[in-house]
Amino acid sequence: MASREIRRIKDRKTKTSTEGKKPLSKSFTSILSLAILGLVLVGLLYMGGTNSSIFNIGKVRLGQYDNRSITWEPGNFFAKMVGRYTSSSQANDIPVDQIFKQLMPYMYFHTALLIEAEKSGFNPGRKEIEEFLKTQGVVEEYNRATNIDRISLYNFYREIYIEYKITSQLIAELDYSRLIAEFDNKALDDFIAKMGEVEKKFRYVVWSYSDYPREEVVKYALENKAQFRTIQLSRLSTKNEKDARDALSKIRSGSSSFEEQGEVLKSDISEPMDQPYYRLLNVIGDKQAVDAIYSLKKGGVSDVVQVGSDWIIYRCEAESIDANLADVAVMDEIASYVTTYEKGKIEGYFETKAREFAEAAGSNGFASAAVTQGLKSWETGYFPLNIKGLSFLKTIPTPTDNAPSILSAQEDVVFFTQAFSLTGDKVSQPILLDDKIIVLQLSGERKAEPAELEKIKSSVTPVKLTELYQFFQMPNTNPALMDQSPYYSLIVDPAKMGTPAEQEEMFQRGFESFKTETRQQ
Repeated sequence: MASREIRRIKDRKTKTSTEGKKPLSKSFTSILSLAILGLVLVGLLYMGGTNSSIFNIGKVRLGQYDNRSITWEPGNFFAKMVGRYTSSSQANDIPVDQIFKQLMPYMYFHTALLIEAEKSGFNPGRKEIEEFLKTQGVVEEYNRATNIDRISLYNFYREIYIEYKITSQLIAELDYSRLIAEFDNKALDDFIAKMGEVEKKFRYVVWSYSDYPREEVVKYALENKAQFRTIQLSRLSTKNEKDARDALSKIRSGSSSFEEQGEVLKSDISEPMDQPYYRLLNVIGDKQAVDAIYSLKKGGVSDVVQVGSDWIIYRCEAESIDANLADVAVMDEIASYVTTYEKGKIEGYFETKAREFAEAAGSNGFASAAVTQGLKSWETGYFPLNIKGLSFLKTIPTPTDNAPSILSAQEDVVFFTQAFSLTGDKVSQPILLDDKIIVLQLSGERKAEPAELEKIKSSVTPVKLTELYQFFQMPNTNPALMDQSPYYSLIVDPAKMGTPAEQEEMFQRGFESFKTETRQQ
């Protein structure tokens, strides 16, 4: 549908002078960061919200393109853009004049595109626009609007639709292979290939957090006995604080029982349950309240306690007792607690062990230190310096022979920095990887075969092409950089905007008018 107008736009651009225009290509980096702005409308234009304090004045002329005024007036496209941008998180603490100014590059682009669309004869009908409204999820808003607001919404989304269709066609028709050739960099390809030239393998030992000794768990339990004492409680609850406090007053005065108030509150009284101190503290989050509960005698009731949206009264069914550390089930629960809530303690314990090993390995050799500490030494396969796991370079090989996996190191900068700095018999410092700590030593180094390097080079360009294509598809909501987008240079002719000085004068004059009329409201 929009291919005709796109071809006419391209033909017209080819015939006109390019003096003063921004070049389409500067560098590979700049295109990746700036090309995505062409679809600014996808992210920005569809935001809701308005700022009613600035929608009560007349038409304000802020610029022009090809002799067509760019105006702000209540309910028009620019006004709705300002409203949506003002209500977005991007506009936090940004003065109104800066919001207007940031949107001006986009409005030049928008106006230029509408003019080109008109010249090409592209004029979508009402049915087409109403179908588009469905895709934007605004049909209900549109149907509920007054006649005046409905016209405003229709015109707004009509302009969005025109821009969307033509911009989409531009994306479809862009010659990505030509673009990637422009931004191709042989030196970069050679550098990336060189990253894959040297491959290394390493021997390593592992301390897994799951191997934290039981005696350390027992030691922790003895030092923190109060955390694991238990009390048997039942409870009743309600969503209404006043009802809960009235129930508590009646229970404590003896005028009603716990069970009777459960019926009044239509609350099922929970079965008595043993509650470890740490678990109840996690639920309630108030140490003072939990301490008061654990001081209850049998039959005593707690103050009203808020847990989320519930108001709860606890009754003590059996007084608190210390945890039985001789019970295997109890110790399993404490071990689980330490693993979940005291991971730093486990990490510190094994890090100390790892440092002792690294020191011993540096003095007596890696293998000897492993035997002395009862550790098994493992070995990786060969892999290059490939931080972040680039697809065109080899990655850390999957372990074999039941070796502990270190695949989580693939995106770990510390791992690669330490590993590829090792030479000779040097040993790494302890490296933390998720739920384990490892120590490394270089065990082999080789150069990749020439065929492998050529394979890497041949893979780089298609990957860059794919990434470039994805960036062209990605929406961005920063209109301040719209004039640096390649779409901008394809559509906008700077000569039709006036000189920068003329643009600034027109904007300032228009915004002064805006401020004057606003003050008069």
